[in-house]
Amino acid sequence: MQTTTHKTAYEDPATRRAWRGHMARRILRLVLWLAAFPGFLFATVMTPVWTVAIFVPLLCVAGYQWLVSIAHIGFSLRIRRTLRVYPWQPFPDAVEKLGVPLLRLSLPDPETPGAMVAIDKRGTLASPWGLWEKSAKKGAVGEVWFAGDPRFAGVLALPGPKRLTLLTQPETYNSDLPARAEGIGAEARARAEAAGF
Repeated sequence: MQTTTHKTAYEDPATRRAWRGHMARRILRLVLWLAAFPGFLFATVMTPVWTVAIFVPLLCVAGYQWLVSIAHIGFSLRIRRTLRVYPWQPFPDAVEKLGVPLLRLSLPDPETPGAMVAIDKRGTLASPWGLWEKSAKKGAVGEVWFAGDPRFAGVLALPGPKRLTLLTQPETYNSDLPARAEGIGAEARARAEAAGF
């Protein structure tokens, strides 16, 4: 069921290239918004008073986007950590559109034959998931690659790999929710901990 002969997804040169491109885009976005912030601040201070109504909202947007870019770099590092532990697995027709911003990925439970695990993903304005939503709405998402354990988290990509996206179950990183304890073997738990889940 693996797409390559590599033990982990990150051992595949195409995956490393895709992750580097993914990270480079995140860093470029961070640098551009960081450069835009002082530019908008300068324009706010040095231009006539009536232009404040134009530049203050742009200043707020630049600050917000800069913070979002920092968060995306953190997600990209989690993606790399996951790819270093799990191999790619192909799944045809695993993505389905449920509602306006909601997509569901249904994958088989690794330790329970015949059982399925669903990961729901809500799109946000600051998320690259919007690209997935558009593709799913058009019916353009057929086979997807998944590296991870769907009971915890994993990386979703189009074959190639392209469009790397981190998907998590709600209880994976939220300490307020009870941890998933049933039906998980020691080996699966050890791999999940190695991936940072």
